[in-house]
Formats: sequence, C-alpha cells, structure tokens
Amino acid sequence: MIRAITVLGIIATLGAVVAKTEAAPQNSQPTDKKSIAVHTPSSSEPAGIDAYPFHRPVTSGAIILYQKLISPARGTSCPMHPHCSEYGREAFANHSPIRAYIMTADRLLRCGHDLNQYRPTSVDGRRRYFDPIDLDQAFGGRMIALAAAGESESADDTNINPRSSANSTTSTNGDSDSLLFRFARQLQQEGDNQRAVTEYLRLVSYYPDSPFGGRAKLAAVQCYHAAGLFSQAVVYGESVLSEQPEATIADPIRFRVAASKFKSGDLDLALADFTGLSRGEGSFRQQSIMAQGLTHAHLHDWTAAAISFDAIDDSSQHSMKARYCARLAREASDLDYKNPKLAGLLAVVPGLGYLYDGYYGTALSALMVNGLFMWSTYEAFRQDHNGLGVTLTIFGMGWYAGNIYGSAYSAVRQNERRRHDHLLKFDLGFKF
Repeated sequence: MIRAITVLGIIATLGAVVAKTEAAPQNSQPTDKKSIAVHTPSSSEPAGIDAYPFHRPVTSGAIILYQKLISPARGTSCPMHPHCSEYGREAFANHSPIRAYIMTADRLLRCGHDLNQYRPTSVDGRRRYFDPIDLDQAFGGRMIALAAAGESESADDTNINPRSSANSTTSTNGDSDSLLFRFARQLQQEGDNQRAVTEYLRLVSYYPDSPFGGRAKLAAVQCYHAAGLFSQAVVYGESVLSEQPEATIADPIRFRVAASKFKSGDLDLALADFTGLSRGEGSFRQQSIMAQGLTHAHLHDWTAAAISFDAIDDSSQHSMKARYCARLAREASDLDYKNPKLAGLLAVVPGLGYLYDGYYGTALSALMVNGLFMWSTYEAFRQDHNGLGVTLTIFGMGWYAGNIYGSAYSAVRQNERRRHDHLLKFDLGFKF
C-alpha cells in the first residue's frame, strides 16, 4: 500500500499542476482502456479541444514508470485485480484528473480490506479479488443469474428440433441434402455448434428448395445461440423471419432471437420480443411469459416480474418454478439496500460511510489515513511550516474526497451485489 501511495502522491502533484493549465473541458466519454496517452476525438467533440490532454502522458506515464521500475522489485502483494497502480492508470486514462485522483484514493483505502465484498478470481495462478472500474464487470453484468442454466432443450421445441428424425421427410435432391442435414445434426449433437451452423447454411445455400431447409434455418439459429454468437443469431434469425417462414419454424426462431438479445444484454429489446410471443397462442406462450418475468427481474422491475410469473398457467410445466420466482420477485423489494446519499453524508466523518456500507476494515483505514493527514497538516501550520502545510492540505483533501466518493460508491456496489445474489436464486434450470 505504501508504494501505491507513493505513486498517488506523484500523480496528485502533477495532476494539480495540469488541472490549472487545462482551460478546455475534459471529454466525459471514457476512452479505450488499452489507450495510455492517446485520445481520439469523436465527431461530436467541439472544435478547439486539445485532442491530446496534457495530463494523459504525465499521469499515465508516471504510473507506467512505477509499474516497470518499482513494482517488479517490490513483489505482487496487492490482492486486488486489477492491482492498484493499474487501477489508477485506467482511472486517469478514462476520467478527468480530479475524479481519477479521488477514485484512486478510494481504491487505496479499500485495498486489502473486506475481501469478502469482492468476487474472487484467478490471475496467473494466484487468487485475486475482482474490483474493476466498471461496476457492471464486477458481477458479470446482469446476465450471470442464468449463466448456469440447464442444458436440456425445451420440451416445446422438440417437435421441430433438428435432432428429430429426418427420415420422415422426402427429398427431391436425391440423398445429398439428407446426408448433409444428418451430418450437420451430428455435429450439433456433439456440441460442435460452429461447424454445425456452417453445414446448415451450406444446405440452405446449395438446396434452397430442400424440405430440410426450414429446420436447417432454425437449427442454424440454435447453433449460433448455443455457441454464444448472439449477435449472429439475432441477425440471421431476423433475416429468416423476414422471409415469413411457416409458423412451426417462425415461433421457435422468434424465441431464440429474443433469448439471444437477452444473453447479449439487450434486455429492453428482448422484453419486447418475449412480450409479443406471450400474447400469442402458440406452443411458446408459456415459455415466453416465463422469460418475460426473468427479463423484468434482470431489469430490477420486481413488480412487473411478479405479475408475469403469476400469469403462468397452473397446468404449465413451468408452474412450480413460476410460483417460486414470483415469491422471489416480491421479496426483492425488502432487500436491505444501502442509501448512497446517506453513505456519502456519513463520510463527512472519515470512515463512517464505509462502516455504514459494511466495509469495516476500509472504515478503519479511512479513519487512520485521514486522521493522520489532518494531524500532520495541523502540526505543519502550528510550527509555521506553511509550504508543507499547503502540500499536506492538497493531498489530504484528495484522500478525504476519496473517502466520501468511495463511501457513496461502495453503497452502490453493495446494492448491486445484493441484487446479483438475489438474481442467482432465480436460476432453476430454465433453459432459453
């Protein structure tokens, strides 16, 4: 932690000078995380703004110098991922100097404390605790609750699934399209979805009038989805739907397209598609209502989620799961959420905001660090060391602001963690 504080001190001094020399406003849009000193202006930026802000090469350069020359010699004691100096580099690469300084101070206060609040991960064979700048990454986004869903196909999908027998279909192309379909189906059954989709598309291209064409198109969408190629599943599925295929193929494709939108994070678009399917009378109606409720839950619209789950018919195979999910949705409103504004207000007393958030080790760290800065500043001015007093005041204000910012942001992080953990309870093996 001492070496990280050293870097922060260097950066803060440089950043304070830079902040006074930059007359143009900072672009608030984050840049590429791989970028260190280069900022590419967008077409929406006003003319006259420097495309290469001075603080980027200075602040990022200072951190990189530390990483190359000091950090390797001192070992890798930081338990966080990314480690503190890399976190600071990303902060200064993506935010204004003042905000980046405050964010880095908050990270240093939290480093090594309350590790149970972070998701463990493995980095180069070592256990680390994931704490990225982007909060959505910290919990894998809102899709994680269904990441381990069951592997079995939906029962409503089996009658048109390409795993069903192909012998009942009469081909006008000899055995060529039949053999190609069987080969693609075999690849799909073996889990080789990317090769399978190539063969299904080959069949559709070579034999456009084949009786296997409709099932091949559906299977291609399924394979894209199973392979995690959700964008391709959406694009290809919607292109097939534009051809107005027969109803036995159209509804399953619509459902897979909606599911791919869900998995790729386009929750609002997925919700619209699931809602449309839930209003129909097809075999996918009950599945769509269930998926609609889960999408509402991932959007944190718990009331709408409960209403959707309650709409599942008692005779549906999803009935028991729906009743359980409806109860979970109602319980979500009673979760012990933290108030970020209250946390920030309490942080006026250093450490009290973190204490409210449940970060007890960080609270002690914030109290000690800020207390030392305040005491040192007081002693410097009392002994007429005004230059030292001003320097300590500048540093101390950054740590104090980091304590307030971190307390409020930790409340947001705590709430996101509670929602994430609650969403995990919805994973009942429902596959879509």
